[in-house]
Amino acid sequence: RYSPRAKKIYLKGKKMGYSDVILWGKNGRKTYHAYVISKSQNLKLAQAANTFKGLGLDTFFEGKKVWAKGLLKNLGQLKRLLQVKSDYPKQVELDLELTPELELEIISKAYLLFHQKNISQYFCRRTESFPRCEYQAIRADQDLEKTILEQWGVTVSHHEDILSSQNLKVEFKFLEIETQEREDFSLGFSKLNSTVRDYLNQESSLYLDNLIQLNGSEHKMKIIAEPQVQSILNQKNKIQIGLNIPFQTTSRDGFPITEWIETGLKVNFELTPHQNRVLLKYESELSAPSTNQIKTNEQSGSFFPEVGKSFSQIFQIGLEATRKEHNGPLILKDLPLIGSLLKSHSHLNTYKVFLGFVKVSYE
Repeated sequence: RYSPRAKKIYLKGKKMGYSDVILWGKNGRKTYHAYVISKSQNLKLAQAANTFKGLGLDTFFEGKKVWAKGLLKNLGQLKRLLQVKSDYPKQVELDLELTPELELEIISKAYLLFHQKNISQYFCRRTESFPRCEYQAIRADQDLEKTILEQWGVTVSHHEDILSSQNLKVEFKFLEIETQEREDFSLGFSKLNSTVRDYLNQESSLYLDNLIQLNGSEHKMKIIAEPQVQSILNQKNKIQIGLNIPFQTTSRDGFPITEWIETGLKVNFELTPHQNRVLLKYESELSAPSTNQIKTNEQSGSFFPEVGKSFSQIFQIGLEATRKEHNGPLILKDLPLIGSLLKSHSHLNTYKVFLGFVKVSYE
């Protein structure tokens, strides 16, 4: 149907899709490509087009899509435009440019999100249209990428951090500190921990017995084991120092029974990625014979070690040590860890604390 007043031809399609419309005029034949859409699709396109025009953008239709083309000057325009794109993802296409001021504002907001996510390696650059950002982390943060894309239209690319494929060295130092003044020792223990940590983080190790001054008293300290483990992320590891010892119990019928009981120290640990950092999860168990029973101390926890920097404490365990004349079996007392659990270095009962420290570094 032709409207002389509007000088337009109105067509009504019977089926949705492309059709060729051929017109004959004074200058001959001319072919047009038309796309028939439904009324609901036409309404969506019209609403989107009106929004684009209100933002000062050029608008044109191509098949079942509407295009917006032009220059965006402020964040309000951008948010409104991205909202329309979100509402009609299949119907809207964008061909836009941003002012340099708007690009810098978007980049600064993206940088703030990276910082809040504890990501240290990231970079955004300006392009012909929207900025693009890249970041390096152990794992891709899909929520972060989605947020930046939806809020500011910025595409974010993830690059795997070298840490995810690198071997890590995990060093443990297990120490024994002994005192006869249990009360004074407990009161000054926080200060002592700092002193021990300072010693460990020096180049020289404590291979010999050391005397530490605390509240006017001397305390013996020595390293009793220094195991090392090579690991990668998400690998479960176990350290065990000790042995099975014969332990006599009584059956229900009153007969003596000898059982072999596992004693010593066990540490299970795992390094896992957390955002852009390494999380160390651990469980420790110390078992020692005491009179007619086996005493066990279990501890667990997790923390973020400073990779390649310093030792951190993971556990502390207090035990009573018996006098020298009650050493226990001769073989057991000479073992590195079990011997320390069974005997005192003096002729009096003493109080012992076992400390565990760990350091994670690149291999």
